[in-house]
Amino acid sequence: MPDKKNNEIPVEEIPDIYDRRTLNQMYREIPLKDTTSRLLRKYFAAMANLYGIIPLTEAYKIAKHFSPRSFSEEEFFDFAEIARHEDGNYGVLGAENLYTDGRPSAPRDREIVNLDLMEPVRTDKIAYYDTKEFQYGKTYYIPSTKEDLLAYMDEYYVEVTPEYTAFDRFLRAHYVPKKKIIGVDLAVKALFIAIRIDVDMNTLMDDFALYGFILRDDDDFARFAELYQNHVNNARLFSNCGYTPNEIRAMQPTEYDKNATISIGKNMRAMLENGELDIYDLRRSIMEQEFPNERMRDSLLEQIDEILAGRSPSAKSKKIGRNEPCPCGSGKKYKKCCGH
Repeated sequence: MPDKKNNEIPVEEIPDIYDRRTLNQMYREIPLKDTTSRLLRKYFAAMANLYGIIPLTEAYKIAKHFSPRSFSEEEFFDFAEIARHEDGNYGVLGAENLYTDGRPSAPRDREIVNLDLMEPVRTDKIAYYDTKEFQYGKTYYIPSTKEDLLAYMDEYYVEVTPEYTAFDRFLRAHYVPKKKIIGVDLAVKALFIAIRIDVDMNTLMDDFALYGFILRDDDDFARFAELYQNHVNNARLFSNCGYTPNEIRAMQPTEYDKNATISIGKNMRAMLENGELDIYDLRRSIMEQEFPNERMRDSLLEQIDEILAGRSPSAKSKKIGRNEPCPCGSGKKYKKCCGH
């Protein structure tokens, strides 16, 4: 199997970009009608935004499903070879573009790749490789209608669900305008794109602070975590080939749930470490909050215990006797609550 390239741009650059006039002329030489090339460009852009990564062979099946008489198989792959030079949100990439030892690929072996996945997102790691691994063995979600698929031509499009609406409302209520920071509409869109690409909460919390959002207290954090997870469970993710986690869970419940966890971001961790946020209040909120599974709650409590163990003396509270009331305010003895 080819080696991954986690920390640098692939050896072969993204194919050169051609101007619109040159591309249209090349499409006509296939020959392909202008209306057909425009339709295929729409399909490629939409599939890049819905799936993140999709092999051309799968893309052909989906496009043919919605437009059975618009183009032949040969015309589709001839189009894809030219579309490598489009200036858009996607690339038509082969092994030579993606791996250090990747050999030049045959046209049918290439993939449509959302170019956001080729940008370093976490510790300078290119997201393509993790996404590719998460997609392994999963089928591709097919929207109900052609219009539902083409809605994803808009790179900021997110399927509106009650969970999305609630999270969107929360985000807008916790946006604090700052100089040289993007406006609230773009900031919210950017966060939803980050979720679509990579649902790691560490990364999301860093972006959350960067774009100008703020959580005022522990209850805000607990509410954020709840709304975030509710949205993610009903969001169409690259890692799931366009399926939502709830849909994947219904198809393979044990496999999906066993590793579902949630992380405290580095900014929140710093506030807990220096005592700026009350760690016992946060622990109480986590104990009372509902989560999709207990592994998520346990992972947060484990991280809080790690932070408590490593806090500086100035940030720590006085030592609490095991029979004293728990400082979290539960009314229980410390040994029966946060000290268990």
